[in-house]
Amino acid sequence: YYIISTYITLFILFNQTKNLKICWLTGIVKVVIIFTNNGLQRRINMMEALIVVDIQEGLINLGPANKENYIKKVKETISSFEEAGRDIIYIRHTESEGFLSEGDQSWLIYHELSPRPQDKIFNKNFNSIFKKTDVKAYLDSKGIKSYTMVGMQVEFCIDTSLKIGFEYGFEQVLVRDAVTTFDNNHLKAQQIIDFYQDYIWNNRFAKVLDIEDVKKLLN
Repeated sequence: YYIISTYITLFILFNQTKNLKICWLTGIVKVVIIFTNNGLQRRINMMEALIVVDIQEGLINLGPANKENYIKKVKETISSFEEAGRDIIYIRHTESEGFLSEGDQSWLIYHELSPRPQDKIFNKNFNSIFKKTDVKAYLDSKGIKSYTMVGMQVEFCIDTSLKIGFEYGFEQVLVRDAVTTFDNNHLKAQQIIDFYQDYIWNNRFAKVLDIEDVKKLLN
């Protein structure tokens, strides 16, 4: 009797322990799946829209750094977002007269980009895509919480817009080397680009990703 009772008790304990281990392992797997899915969804959400900043005839004709590669990266990014059916927003800097004034040839969006009829175009007058524009109102109306950005100039409109977007709570991605600027009296353009991409923006105000990583997330 005692031997039989002992075997029965050990059998029950073994199965309870086994079931406990199974439940514990199942719980861990579920948590891992949840966190993985959340992380993936967060990355996908960062591809909700593309904002193309100040890529205009006059600025491109001035010969920004890495012009050919820059335009190639921008066009590749735009094509990827078009194929994925995402919103694309163009920003056009506008001065009151002369260079980059409304209607002037220099003011037009660079001819190789060709916005589609369904794409939104906003004009701005400051070194920010948000100041006195309807950009934020449009993003809010569409429920867009995050976006990817390309454009120019690095140390002016891109830097200011990323920092203000960060303050507004948007999740932001910047496509590496799909931004540009010009040499100045203190630094070469490439020094400026590298400094902002790697030391100011990345993992602070935005995620700086290679175009191939952006494509993977879109797909």
